[in-house]
Amino acid sequence: MGKVKLPPPTEGKTNGFHWAKKTAARAMPAKKFSVIEGKRVLKMLEEKGLKPLALEVAPDGGFRFEVAPLSGPASEADVNPWDKVL
Repeated sequence: MGKVKLPPPTEGKTNGFHWAKKTAARAMPAKKFSVIEGKRVLKMLEEKGLKPLALEVAPDGGFRFEVAPLSGPASEADVNPWDKVL
């Protein structure tokens, strides 16, 4: 993203709401969540061997997948001599 150059406060309105309103009007609009981008990322994750568990969409349009590695069933735990009931 490029930087937005803020307008300098005009004389007589240096601490008023006018400057803040004008600056907000020039700000870049928030990007909306794109389903196409989400599907591309989903496909990439599956190719890398990761299993998507959840999708989180931020208010600014960004998104994040929570993933878990694909693997077989969990192996049985090693026998611990301290696990015996006395």
